Amino acid sequence: MAGRQSKMLRPDEIARLTALRIAQRLSFPQLKLTMDAPFRWQTLKRALEGEPVWELNHKFLVEWIDAHCPQKPAPADGKTAAAGELISRSGD
Repeated sequence: MAGRQSKMLRPDEIARLTALRIAQRLSFPQLKLTMDAPFRWQTLKRALEGEPVWELNHKFLVEWIDAHCPQKPAPADGKTAAAGELISRSGD
């Protein structure tokens, strides 16, 4: 007999939600209320610690993170950044 299926958040998802929680100075219960999450704050804390949570909770978290904590674009390498800077300066 199998139990509930569970999944873990990816490291980048954990980092994005943790950054939001720290930036807004929210405790886990406050973050849970902000998210209007359908689970207890202890479940949220476990998910942010990299532990598996029930698939429905995982789905809610991933969708909320994607909607409220957009992923930042990858930083350009030094050459690209320098070329972009030079192009913008020559156009002035």
